[in-house]
Formats: sequence, C-alpha cells, structure tokens
Amino acid sequence: MNDIENDQMYRSWPASVQELLRATFPGVIRQIRRNFFNLVLFLDPLQEETVELVKLAELFYKHKIPLRIGFVFVVNTKDEIDGFSDAGVGFYRLLNYIADEYDLSQAVMSIVSLYSKVDVGETLSAETISAYLKRKYPKTNQERILGADSEYDYKRKDGALFYRKSGLGSLPLALFNGVPLNPDEMDPEDLETIILQRIVDTTAGFQRAVFMGQLTEGSDVVDYLMEQANVVPRMNQLILGTDRKYLDLTGKPVADDWEDTNMFSYLDSKDKTAVIAKRMKYFTNRDADGMAAVTMWVAADFEKVSGRKLLLNALKHVKSSPGLRLGVIDNPSGKLSEDNTVLYRAVWASLLTQKNKAAAEFAQKLLKEESSQLLQQGTKIKDLGIELFVTLCISEHSR
Repeated sequence: MNDIENDQMYRSWPASVQELLRATFPGVIRQIRRNFFNLVLFLDPLQEETVELVKLAELFYKHKIPLRIGFVFVVNTKDEIDGFSDAGVGFYRLLNYIADEYDLSQAVMSIVSLYSKVDVGETLSAETISAYLKRKYPKTNQERILGADSEYDYKRKDGALFYRKSGLGSLPLALFNGVPLNPDEMDPEDLETIILQRIVDTTAGFQRAVFMGQLTEGSDVVDYLMEQANVVPRMNQLILGTDRKYLDLTGKPVADDWEDTNMFSYLDSKDKTAVIAKRMKYFTNRDADGMAAVTMWVAADFEKVSGRKLLLNALKHVKSSPGLRLGVIDNPSGKLSEDNTVLYRAVWASLLTQKNKAAAEFAQKLLKEESSQLLQQGTKIKDLGIELFVTLCISEHSR
C-alpha cells in the first residue's frame, strides 16, 4: 500500500536513524522516513472482517502514520473458475488489471475504494466488483478481465501457497514486523490501539540498536529485522505448539523375538513402542556403529507421494547431519497387503542387507518419482532394485 522510504508523500520527513534518539514527549510517534514499522495483513476478500480491516489500513495511510502496510490476499486456487462466480477471484484479477494497465499504487488504493462500497456486516460480492469495474473503467471488456480465460489471473495461487507454508493461524491475521498478532487482537475496533502501542513499544528496541551502533545510517531496516535471532521462516505448530504428544520409551519388550502380530495389537502404547524400538533398523550417514545423539522416526504411507517425499527429505537430512539416525515405520492407509507395502519392503530389505550409507543412498534412489513411475508402469520391484543397486555400485566405484 505504501513505502515510507520512497513514496513522495513522506519526502518532508527526516531520514536519519539518529532521529530516534531525539527527545520527544512520551508516547509521541516519530515521523522518520524509514520502514521501521511494517504491517502485513493476510486477508480473504470474502470475509466480513476484511471490510473493516481494509478501512483501518486506509485510516493509518490517510493520517500518515509511519507504518508500511502490505496485503496478502488468500483466494480460491481452483484452475477452472472465473471472477463472475467467485468474488475473491474477480477481486484479484481486477487488482492485476489496474496494476498492469495503470500502476500499482492505483491498484492498491482501488482496494480501499472498492471496500468503501461494502456496508459493515456485509461481504464483497461478484456483483459489486462487476459494477465497480463498469463504473470506473466503462470501456473495458469485463470478460477479458474477469472471465475464465483472463490474462490477469497470474500469481493468484501464490498468496494461498505462502499462507499455507507459513503455518500461521486462521484468517484474518496480521504480522507486525514479522510477529503474528493473537486472534483476540484482530478485532478491528481494538486493532488500531494495539498497532499504535506496538509502534511505541518497538521504538525502544530501535533506539537501543542505534545507540549501540547496531543500526546505522547505511543499514537496511528490513534486513536488520530479518537478521534477529527470533526470526523463523514459518510457524511450525508441531514445534511451537503447547499441545505435545510423546511416545513413552521407558518400557521393555515382552519378548526378545516378537513375531505374533495379532498379539501386538492388544499391547498398550508403552509396550508397542518398546517392541518397535527393539526391532527398529536405522539409516545413518556412516557405516561404523556408534552412539546417535538424535533419533528420528518417520511413519507414513510410502505408496503415496506425500509419504515418499517425507522420507526422502528425512534421508537428505540424515546425509548432512552427523549423530542422527532415522527409523522407518510403514503406515499404509488401506488394509495391509503385498501391493501397498512394495516400497517399504524394499527399503527394509536394504536396511537388512546393506551397510548404512549404501542403504540410505539406495533408498533415496528408490523413493524418487522416476522409480515410482516405473513401478506404476509395470516394472517389477526386483528388477528395479537390481538396476538401482548396479547404478549405485558403479557410482561408488567411480569415486
């Protein structure tokens, strides 16, 4: 929506970081031509809350609050869809049209103009978008912009993909200098006060950095923020969540050589874990046996792309991580059979017959999509295994 450092409307503001150390009255927000404060709003154009949040962003912009504001719009990602039936898709294509044919600033300001036509308590509709386009740009062909074959549909899926990869919570949500706000802070009536207070609180950290020489006139403020120790590329709730699930590894197997799979199903979780741990074979990045500081188990359905990809990434991690060992547990989605355990049995056979490094390299080759496609085309796992093993031996010999 704006760029404090480059936009014309902020040209009269001082640009020196030393302005942060100038004495002011308590609570005064300093107007400095630097992107010290950044607000990114993740929005679904069709949600009711989006109307008020966009209007709040406009309020910050109009009053020249030193806050750089950006939007990430999460819309429908289906391929076969048009802007006449889905308002979110139509909204996105309209923005692309304005940005391409006019300029980006006009496209962003059109967001505000468009939502000003939506009453509080209502949501954006395809009819509102079509009427806006007809009124503002009467000579345009709406089918070319909003239709199924629109040339302004590029990068529509990027927002949803980034949102999904980030691991952030439910929409709408906001990031202030990269820090997500709590869901209870997203009420538009309270958000204005919360953001202004965040600006005041964050100023103290920037003042300290300037005073200590960590933030200088030549520093890029955004780069400085991204270099902080608390910055992570995504929010992984498996790591950060408070609801943890643990395997109890304190048990001992009820028998040294367990073969009765029917009886296994009657064991409690602690005893099942003990049996699996006793029989587990591990991938490591070295052939010599030794202690492993970290043990990782991967449980997945390896007949599915997601399961193979998970194990393949884990094996790559093992290759670059000394002191880590990886165990594999097959978890087929259907009833256990020879057909849905082909890859797992091949992986398990490599663990039983090959040295650690060779087994890991063989499994990596086996899990690649090229190998899966050959199996789907009718290639026998035995023939594929021999071919991969020969390739692996030739590669090892050439080293």
